[in-house]
Amino acid sequence: FILSICAGVGLDGWKNAERNELVTLLLKDAARLTLEPDAPSPYFHSLLMESIEGFTESLIANMPDAIRMLKSEEDTQRLDQITALRDSVSPNLHRGPVEVRMHLECLLTIIAFSFDGRNDAAQEFWLDPDGNLYGFLQWVSKRQTVPRASAFCEMLCSISGGEENSAAAHKFLIDEDSLSSAKFRRSASMNWTQMFAEIQLYAVRITERPSTTQSSTLRLRKLEVPDIEEPESPIMLTSYLRLISHLSRENSKIREWILQHQTTNLISVLLTLCGASIPQHLRAAIFVTLRCLMIDRTSAHSNEMWTSLDNCISGSGSLPLALSRLPPLSSPQVRNERHAFQRITESFDQMNAFVEMLNQLVGPVSDSLDSQLTLPFPESLGSTYRMPGIEPYVDYVMGQAFANRSVMAEDKESHLLQWNCMNFAATALESFNENLVSIVSQPSISAQPNWKVTFSTYLRLHPFSRVMEWLFNEDVLRVLFSCSHRDADGVSKASSDSILISSLVRSIDIMNLILDHQPTYFNIVRPIIKSSGQDSSFNIANSTLASFEDCVIDN
Repeated sequence: FILSICAGVGLDGWKNAERNELVTLLLKDAARLTLEPDAPSPYFHSLLMESIEGFTESLIANMPDAIRMLKSEEDTQRLDQITALRDSVSPNLHRGPVEVRMHLECLLTIIAFSFDGRNDAAQEFWLDPDGNLYGFLQWVSKRQTVPRASAFCEMLCSISGGEENSAAAHKFLIDEDSLSSAKFRRSASMNWTQMFAEIQLYAVRITERPSTTQSSTLRLRKLEVPDIEEPESPIMLTSYLRLISHLSRENSKIREWILQHQTTNLISVLLTLCGASIPQHLRAAIFVTLRCLMIDRTSAHSNEMWTSLDNCISGSGSLPLALSRLPPLSSPQVRNERHAFQRITESFDQMNAFVEMLNQLVGPVSDSLDSQLTLPFPESLGSTYRMPGIEPYVDYVMGQAFANRSVMAEDKESHLLQWNCMNFAATALESFNENLVSIVSQPSISAQPNWKVTFSTYLRLHPFSRVMEWLFNEDVLRVLFSCSHRDADGVSKASSDSILISSLVRSIDIMNLILDHQPTYFNIVRPIIKSSGQDSSFNIANSTLASFEDCVIDN
């Protein structure tokens, strides 16, 4: 009941949608609560979470025996369930279905809700290593079942907000790793090595199986029962990835530690997993993790990421993607690329997370210089099977996600997808070195020898040119102006940080960027690209539009 309340009064449901899979699992047998049409006020939400925090802390401090009993009973029920799954291979008529009550997992998820965005309150877990709260973390991290590991990751996400708390959580996972590798192996705790190993194990197993086989086959840690499938395993892996994403986003040192890990190339493992037949929410979580790992990325990390991603999408790497019923094209890589994009489009979570990841990847790298023309991806990306560059990714965001999928319904999901697509367009336009391009385009200026790419290559490959072309496409313009034509009553009732207001403001930002950059595009960029004979294989802009002012008049 308390978990249902926590899930129902969340203020940022569209920001924490990844937790829904776990909450749905825990509440599958609970009575549904009727949600009020009006969201609770921030003050009420804060007061409620503080009260629930006090309840959970008192429960941990004053009723440890009751919590231990919950864990003991659920472990026994889990053993019975695993045995029942094993007996299903050799049917036992005397054994019926076994349902596991997950009250301890509900408690962990309630703690996760109560500490969301309350970093100062979360410090109570880390300040005293000998205190009840830190001891509770150590106890509950040992001998975890699959659902408990998922809930524990969600709790760890909530209490590790901010640089100090995230560093403490990182230390906790490293310390538990060192304990698990010593004489306490039999009581292995949640740690970095375990998370990386299970993600890698799942990737190996799922890619070795036939595509028709259902996913999820990780062992119960304590029981070590072989070859038992657990349907909650994808949810656990999603929670692992949420924790990795959260810590990478909160702390740059943790992000660098993961990227430089000695034994696990996490990006390679995740892209291998992404190419297999996995649940949609897990693939979306993979895209989120890759995006968070690329925050403040260097050019080396950016090039490596783009190369690995393109190999995965095109099937050029070690794991070719399975083909679907698509029209025959010139190369298998192009067919794989079409199929990969088609599969991502199957769910909103996947598409939205993929667009967010691409938005991160098209931004400037941290070691770029304003005095140079640099690209955020390798100059030869995709050149083995198509024209080099990231044009297929730009076309996917602007043509499929923004102009097509985002207008299928008028809801929060559509507004969020539109907002992220417009963020992608804004990043492509703002990262273009327009000042240097305007100077170098003068006949009296010659290219500098220390530039990483030539002037014409920069104009042709930078996403600026393709995004600008899409912004003069009729379908894209129709969606762009619809984002700015919101219902006045809905806007007046929406909060300032709502996705409705965010998408409205972003659409106006895009229009201002178009007005600012269209002289450079029409007078410099487009003529040089056309004169080089290496323009796109198909045009998408409306040739009758001479300026964005014409679009404003038409709309």
